[in-house]
Amino acid sequence: MSRRRRMALDLGLLAVLLFTGRAVNQREGTASNRRVNIQERAARVLIRALQNQQESRPPLLGDPGEFGSPKRMAINASSHEIPLAITAVNKLNTDDWIRDMEFEVENRSNRPVYHVMLTIMFPDVPKTTELDGTPRGLATSVEYGRKEFITHKGELAKEGDIPIKPGEKVILKLEPLYSTGVRYYLKQHNLPESLIKRVRVRIESLSFGDGSGFSSGSIPFFPRS
Repeated sequence: MSRRRRMALDLGLLAVLLFTGRAVNQREGTASNRRVNIQERAARVLIRALQNQQESRPPLLGDPGEFGSPKRMAINASSHEIPLAITAVNKLNTDDWIRDMEFEVENRSNRPVYHVMLTIMFPDVPKTTELDGTPRGLATSVEYGRKEFITHKGELAKEGDIPIKPGEKVILKLEPLYSTGVRYYLKQHNLPESLIKRVRVRIESLSFGDGSGFSSGSIPFFPRS
């Protein structure tokens, strides 16, 4: 394996481990730690999502060829209180499904949405305590919009930000780094991809770009006075 390929795999695994609870540097205040702090805040949000107990929802619609498939299905664990909806999860049964899977999100509010984060969980992957002694499952995320909206509550929309308009739908996919990380995690733990029969999807947060939005699945936040 080439050095470049090995580095890419290690970075992908790191991206996944951030979402499964690996401790990160907690020092704050200096410019050199700013990137670590952003990743830390994102990791804490996703760790909370793993620990929350959400009731299972019916399978989401997939591609026409997947209806009734005994293979892999998606479960919607999103709150009904959030004005966004996951309307479909497609391409869960392709040969390269971790890279290919798509998440269709619809803005059902009457306001533009500038950032969305979905937590993607794999409940069929056994939990481990290898990181810090706490049982944790495998999860990752997909996002729409600038990461600053999730790392800084109250972040305002800027020129160049493109919102999801009311009634509009967008398709989200895993970033290549994250899909590589998921696959590498499975390989490192000697787990076949075929083990995963369920993909649990949750709308974790959204921002309206005016300092308001929702976090932790359903908790509203408002502009600072």
